[in-house]
Amino acid sequence: MKKHKTLYFITRADLNRGQASAQCIHGMNAWAKEHYLQDDHDHVVVYKTKCEDDLRVLFTELGDAAVGFIEPDYNDSLTVVVTDKGPLHLPLL
Repeated sequence: MKKHKTLYFITRADLNRGQASAQCIHGMNAWAKEHYLQDDHDHVVVYKTKCEDDLRVLFTELGDAAVGFIEPDYNDSLTVVVTDKGPLHLPLL
């Protein structure tokens, strides 16, 4: 039986759902580029943090296990982090 792999997306609660969804798609693209499309993932989970500062702390804590996306349209701010290390103890979006 195939073991399911899950990607975990953490975005910011101060973005509306449409913006957050778009940032998660950007994050998926960043993950794919970083990992050369080597892994396939059957599940996606989207979490949220309160703000960019919290997201940056999490990104730092995850280190090489995460990919972040910097959004030029939001003053080059970090808008999403993607990792396959989880589940995480964060609220769901």
